[in-house]
Amino acid sequence: MQRAMKIASSERETLRWAWRLAILFNVIYGFILFLILWLGITHLNPHDLVILILVFLAMGGGLLIWAIRETVLWKAYGETFFLSEAHIFSWGGRLHGKISFPRTPPAPMVRRFRVSVFCEGILGAQGQQHYTAWRDSHSVDLTPDGTIPVLFSLPAEINLNPCYMSMIWKLKIKEIGGGFRSFSAQYIDLPVEEAPKKDPFEDKS
Repeated sequence: MQRAMKIASSERETLRWAWRLAILFNVIYGFILFLILWLGITHLNPHDLVILILVFLAMGGGLLIWAIRETVLWKAYGETFFLSEAHIFSWGGRLHGKISFPRTPPAPMVRRFRVSVFCEGILGAQGQQHYTAWRDSHSVDLTPDGTIPVLFSLPAEINLNPCYMSMIWKLKIKEIGGGFRSFSAQYIDLPVEEAPKKDPFEDKS
């Protein structure tokens, strides 16, 4: 009997990175602007200075909004999990399970979601390049027990770049029309069996 599988969402790490980037960018860029204004650098004309300030406000503000949104979502939903009775998924089979919340989802939740699954091929020994080899998505509703159903038919085979080193499967969930507090999450490295690699000399024999 296969043991159940439980994969945590990547939102905890996303939250950490959002605040790190927001704080780092605003501190560094703010310090640079302070030096420009304080030292009274004269080779910048007023027009360029205004553009510099607007770029800082747009990028710094955008990063702060992103970090605040991730914090709001974390407080509202916490760390969610992809659960499945299957321990590994097979090519040509079904990827099935559900998304569970650590607590009852907030009442304002729209309760309709876009569920997507991706297969990314990784090129290079250091994984420098990623490309989407296969994907599928559809809409689902929140079930009466407060979970999000996940069900996909996996392909029997896909056209992978012959130079790929490995591949990774990802599951993404996004609430449809939920506004600023719309739920979204990502689950990385789903256990789909490794694709068989073809012998490069097979077709030449």
